[in-house]
Amino acid sequence: MKDSLLFVLQKKKGGASMAWVASIPVFMVVFLFLATLATVMMDYSAANQAAEAGSIAATKKLDEWLLQDQNVQNGLDKIVPENTPLDDTTVGEQLNQMDKKLLAKIAEKMLEQREDEMRETVREYVLKNGGEPHGVIVFPVHDNHIHVEAKKDFHSMIFADFFKDEKIEGEGLGPEREYLSVFQDKQFKIEY
Repeated sequence: MKDSLLFVLQKKKGGASMAWVASIPVFMVVFLFLATLATVMMDYSAANQAAEAGSIAATKKLDEWLLQDQNVQNGLDKIVPENTPLDDTTVGEQLNQMDKKLLAKIAEKMLEQREDEMRETVREYVLKNGGEPHGVIVFPVHDNHIHVEAKKDFHSMIFADFFKDEKIEGEGLGPEREYLSVFQDKQFKIEY
């Protein structure tokens, strides 16, 4: 027992200095691990932010398409009186008051015609918010939202070669739209 490291450090001059120098690599490994963990959290947050931006852009684009349709315009004129200020009700609230089946039919037709436009809009907003140019748009999901998945490169502080091709995935849900509930038996999946 007298030959233990603790005994040697206690009986020699400079033992505390030697222990400190010997523990520096341990502190470095712990520091690098914590720095990598912080990087993961920041990249995950950025991927989620990019996905949220993409899902909001997709919802807004679908709303714009619906508002351009003449049948929807006629329906909105019946629901919202002419002298109502636009600030009182949002576009989403107005669309949620309309016939869901009509909106779903028009949305499906518009999506078939303009899928590339939806893809490019989401890609643009995901890229602006730090995401990768490829991901997935899925709707409707269980609670009437448009779901966007975005990815971001992971940059590790340690073992960079091991994590070279790793991506961190983020998910975002756009605002709820009641008319998406009509698509319960059908789900759209668009890769951008």
